[in-house]
Amino acid sequence: MEKPTRRLGAKGAFVFFALFLLLGLNVPAFSGETQGQGAAEYRFAFLGDPSGAALATNLEHALQNTEHRFYNDSQKNCILKCSDFSFWLERWTKDLDARNIDIVVLFLGYNDATKPFGNDKAINDYRENWGKLLGTLHERKIMTFVFALPPLPDDEKRNQNISVANTILQEEAKKTFTTFIPMTDVFSGITDPLFLSYTLPNTQKTLKIRTEDGLSFTPAGADIFTQKVLALFRERTTKTQLPALATPPKPLYP
Repeated sequence: MEKPTRRLGAKGAFVFFALFLLLGLNVPAFSGETQGQGAAEYRFAFLGDPSGAALATNLEHALQNTEHRFYNDSQKNCILKCSDFSFWLERWTKDLDARNIDIVVLFLGYNDATKPFGNDKAINDYRENWGKLLGTLHERKIMTFVFALPPLPDDEKRNQNISVANTILQEEAKKTFTTFIPMTDVFSGITDPLFLSYTLPNTQKTLKIRTEDGLSFTPAGADIFTQKVLALFRERTTKTQLPALATPPKPLYP
């Protein structure tokens, strides 16, 4: 016997329509997010301090005309040394979960290296915070690329802090199965120990890849960095390959 059809009244139809609208809408993009065209295939998040601003901008530009999404969470202040790190990590983790982030690119530490670590407790706290951050990403099976910090010109004391930070980062990355990438892997065959200039492989063309103070990447340096990130992404994923990089608004190597 055929079951009777239940008709929706005016009130029921309104509720159904409201649910349809709510379910059909995407969650509003939070600050710093760029959505490509079509359904999002992968969702990238960049976490860095101001020294990585050019890297974030270039990576965002490379992805904006693809099916992928990009979230820039560059920070103005230190992160790993902050007293409220646990609170920050909890908030940031909720953002990652809400956006279903697949891939995280980390370029952190210059702000943390402004002041010396001071004592063993400070070093252990820093190590513990890195472990929490990378462990959180590993637990969520988020593909993570973390980059070592290049040295700064004429800043020996700060470079000592950077060396300590890089050592801790590399060790914690190994514990959490995170991909740790030295700058010598990004700029293959580089001869400048300060990573200010770089001669392209198999050419005689030398590019300025960082500003004179070493605190920021030039457009050329940022582009090489972006290509490395996308090459790593292609190696690690079985989904469709990314299209070619979007044409930059300025000459690639001015």
